[in-house]
Amino acid sequence: MDKKFDVQLGRLKSVLKIKEDQEVAKLLGMNKAAFSARKRAGSFPEEKLYALALKRPDLGLDVSYVLSGVTEEAASALAAKEARS
Repeated sequence: MDKKFDVQLGRLKSVLKIKEDQEVAKLLGMNKAAFSARKRAGSFPEEKLYALALKRPDLGLDVSYVLSGVTEEAASALAAKEARS
């Protein structure tokens, strides 16, 4: 199992306040077997995550945070600071 995948999955579950992989798979539009295969391969379904964020803005999903651990706001602030330097 891939540690990076597990960390990203943990962040996503935390943000969505869910506990089960099956619930994540359903939200991402995947069946349980497809999600499990991606998990075994350590291949986080980023494209599905971006699609979910666009399709469900009510979830307030920060894709940057789920994938990297850095919020979109923090990443933007850092980029602005570096641009001024």
